[in-house]
Amino acid sequence: MILIVKWFAKKGEIGLTNPTYFNVKTEQKDYTRVPSDWKERFISAYDKELQLWVDGIKHDEITGPSAWDGYMASVTTNACSESRDNGYKVEIKFDEKPSLYQ
Repeated sequence: MILIVKWFAKKGEIGLTNPTYFNVKTEQKDYTRVPSDWKERFISAYDKELQLWVDGIKHDEITGPSAWDGYMASVTTNACSESRDNGYKVEIKFDEKPSLYQ
């Protein structure tokens, strides 16, 4: 599993454990190549997600994210965007979780 954590600020970003393919250190600088599209960077995670879905079908189990997970991601993203745009902290508030997703 790869965990990616990022903090964004006015002058740039800080990221932890971003997949690195190679880097060059020279003249007191460290350069890391960034993939040009999503495939190279996320293909391994995408393959694992699809395999878990296939395995779930084989075992008659529901796997992977739900619509509730999508809702939570959307609310969180909206709050982060509001905070970024306005420069203040935004509390993330979710509706009560429906029994369907308990």
